[in-house]
Amino acid sequence: MTKTLYETINRINREEGKDKKVRVFNRVVPYMNSEFGLDTSEIEVERDYSLLLDEILASGEFTQEDIVAFTDNLESGESSKVVIEKHINKQTEWLIDTVEEILDIDKLTKPKAKNIGSEKFKYTKVSITGPEHLMEKILSDYGQYSIFGVPALLNTDKYVIHEGSSRSQFDLILINHLGDIEIVELKRPDQYLFDYGNGRGKFYPSKDLAIAISQTERYITAIHKDNDDEYKIGGKKIREFINDEIGNTMFVESIRPKALIVIGSWKKLSKDHS
Repeated sequence: MTKTLYETINRINREEGKDKKVRVFNRVVPYMNSEFGLDTSEIEVERDYSLLLDEILASGEFTQEDIVAFTDNLESGESSKVVIEKHINKQTEWLIDTVEEILDIDKLTKPKAKNIGSEKFKYTKVSITGPEHLMEKILSDYGQYSIFGVPALLNTDKYVIHEGSSRSQFDLILINHLGDIEIVELKRPDQYLFDYGNGRGKFYPSKDLAIAISQTERYITAIHKDNDDEYKIGGKKIREFINDEIGNTMFVESIRPKALIVIGSWKKLSKDHS
């Protein structure tokens, strides 16, 4: 047990003791008034709201979005900024450490992904379809501010349709601070990134990485503003669909679309070779 945890438990114990005394006193007040004519008013216990915030964060049910909304209602002041920054950093550190633990797993199977999602993030096992889907849910729920740092993040299960070609599906759509679009393509975290060619003695992108690059190039083409009339998502032009999803709170202008591939880990750059 750490010193911080010990102090938190003591603060909770003291506050519960005060609550009990106040509850007993307030329940006795009516009898004091009726039996003895004593004009005694009820009292209220002062709450330690910093302790309450610690409890909420420890529950894991307080998201980055909640913290941002909370800061919007605070009076400006250096102390408030320090408290909020401390909790955001703490949650971000936990998120990064947890994601690294997932990436370190040698073979991330569907059952393992379900167990991790349930134990670490309180997802129901039935809601997770596999390793890629687990990462998609984590980044959708926690990654907007902590990892990507963007004002808007969309996760849609709709397909991008283009006449005469197969349909595609975006994993995550980011809207950056310039109002431009970035597509995030998620792949399995246990895939190798490079293969080694003995003929030329050089590394080259693995099959999985090459496929991911090809997909993202196709997605960039789809979201470029010059191709608005060719690609549809949910029956709408892509930029129209995105604007509707974010409630027209930002002006989305796809001039320099980008793509980000999340695949593999530093421990699995390539297979061992002689």
